[in-house]
Amino acid sequence: MYKLMSIALLCILTIGLIAADTPAPAPVVQTEAGKKALAKIRQLGGLALEIAQNDQHLEVSYIQNDGKFSDEHLAVLKDLKGLVHLDLRGQPVTDAQLVHLKPLTELTHLHLEKTKITDKGLENLKGLINLEYLNLYGTAVSDAGLVNLEGMKKLKHLYVWQTKVTDSGAARLKQAVPVVDINRGSMLDLEPKKLAKAEPKKDDKKAAPKKEEKKADTKKEDKKAEAKKEEKKPEPAKDTKAAEEVTALLKARVAVAEKAYHEAWEELGRTQRFGNVLILVGKPEDVYTWSVRLLQAQRDLSSKYEEQIAALEAHLKRMTDLQKRVKMVNKDLLQPKAESETEWYRLEAQLWLAQAKAKQPKVK
Repeated sequence: MYKLMSIALLCILTIGLIAADTPAPAPVVQTEAGKKALAKIRQLGGLALEIAQNDQHLEVSYIQNDGKFSDEHLAVLKDLKGLVHLDLRGQPVTDAQLVHLKPLTELTHLHLEKTKITDKGLENLKGLINLEYLNLYGTAVSDAGLVNLEGMKKLKHLYVWQTKVTDSGAARLKQAVPVVDINRGSMLDLEPKKLAKAEPKKDDKKAAPKKEEKKADTKKEDKKAEAKKEEKKPEPAKDTKAAEEVTALLKARVAVAEKAYHEAWEELGRTQRFGNVLILVGKPEDVYTWSVRLLQAQRDLSSKYEEQIAALEAHLKRMTDLQKRVKMVNKDLLQPKAESETEWYRLEAQLWLAQAKAKQPKVK
């Protein structure tokens, strides 16, 4: 027990010494206009917080807003000093309103997922050259909009799942900004490939002789079937409603898991100071947990073979990316077993995918 406590204390002291060598962020002093802006943001239902202990840079979030969103919510931001994180996810932000983001050149993180923006709105982001993280999930942006991001040489993480961005558009941006990781998310949004159409023909062949032999019987059976349909009209409506409710719940699970996964991924890149000790906010296992939950939710949503495989392939990609990212993190911020764990996650994802492919339905 004493030995374990000694090792733990030694690890903390080591991290503390490393953190001591890391220069502290420059202090942020708000002007009178900045102080008034902070009060206004809170009055409008937003949150404005320091991003970490001993770091006075600000994170502003309007995700708690009641849905009433106007130019006023964004115009007030220009008076703030040290605004580096801005979260507008889920708000009815328009292309025209993004003009208010032009002066916010200190921004490093910007959440625009599930907003109303299009390619036109991204023109207003060209000057945000310090952006490292940009989330455009669930918007109407396309390859044409990504051209506006080519000057963001510090951009490391871009999320464009459930958008109109294609492989070629992503490749072009990657060429212009080599450091960026472009996450296009699950392949479930793509139109699944159709399996062979052989099965209906098989049924047709079996049915053909019967038509010749028992035409009269078939007519009688059809009449009986029609009579039964007339008798049981209310039930299908009830079943349909229940099925729709189940589908809605399944889709909601996918959406929640996607959101939580990307939050866990983002936290894995954040550090926070506690005194002289620098710690990593996120954990690799949190990213893994939410990726698995997302996989399960996607597979529960559809039983189609192509979509099951697509979900497994997306999970494998996420685990491969996780392994790469852990290798890049300062080893003093991670547990010694972190690299082995992420390798296990990747191998497990590969195994699941291989097992699913081995059960591929035969096409005749």
